[in-house]
Amino acid sequence: FAKELRSMGRRDLRVATQLLTGHAALNYHLKKLNPAVNTTCPLCLSEEETVSHFLGMCPVLGSIRAEFFGTYYCSGTDIFDKFKINRIVSYAHRTGRLEPRKADYDPAAN
Repeated sequence: FAKELRSMGRRDLRVATQLLTGHAALNYHLKKLNPAVNTTCPLCLSEEETVSHFLGMCPVLGSIRAEFFGTYYCSGTDIFDKFKINRIVSYAHRTGRLEPRKADYDPAAN
């Protein structure tokens, strides 16, 4: 991914870094920053919202996932192994889920 990362703009690099490190603006990680956050995925309400769930398993994102990766369900590891980071970042942008939201970081914003 190194060559692709060097050519990314700031917005894409932010998302790529979040996904690669697991420090993404998803509920599993946000719970570490704000104990009031529930780790459950706000889209499907059935599993913890981890990077792996977001990338490969959330049923609500299945049609978007199929558009970008050709499958409705896939492990996060398989997605990182089989696809370029630019495509993964484009998927993340398309879902809108990783866009910064003040409420995720500031309990007073709720």
